[in-house]
Amino acid sequence: MDIRGIENIEKTMIKEVDERFDEWNNKKKTISKKKPVNKDDRNKVILDVMPWTIWWFEAGENIGYELGTHVDHHHNTYKFNRPCIVISKLKSLKDTDDSVVTVLPMSTKSEGVGIHKKYVHLLEAEKYPKNGRFKGLSKDSYVICHQIKSIDTKRLITMVHKRIGDDDIATIQEKIKKYIDLP
Repeated sequence: MDIRGIENIEKTMIKEVDERFDEWNNKKKTISKKKPVNKDDRNKVILDVMPWTIWWFEAGENIGYELGTHVDHHHNTYKFNRPCIVISKLKSLKDTDDSVVTVLPMSTKSEGVGIHKKYVHLLEAEKYPKNGRFKGLSKDSYVICHQIKSIDTKRLITMVHKRIGDDDIATIQEKIKKYIDLP
């Protein structure tokens, strides 16, 4: 491939990312007007957003290697949502702004986590099946423990599964401790 071919590919990629940023910016305007999922009509806190629950959230278009938009290259489409695990302590949610939670994003693609595999934990879909109103995990999913995010609860879409298993929690906690400076 000659230099012009490479330049054309680069221009196409830049244009695609710019289009996704524009679309994400419009989506953010809609999300900002949404009611937080953990408040009722009287603005009273509802404790549905619990620690170690799996949710879908509006991750958005991110930069570089941050997890964000799902890009489907085969169908030339993208989605701004992805699953996550809420890791905020219930007491922390009560003590601070209850409209902000801390989450760990998830991915179904192991190759999407690159060199940071020691900070990633696999949740097996069979351990978290559909249960009543909860959709469960349809595919094995990787919890990305090194991409901790604090988000407004307006970004949360729907709960996928109630509390994950204690063995998974313990492993995720260890990986977080290894990544950030905690004893």
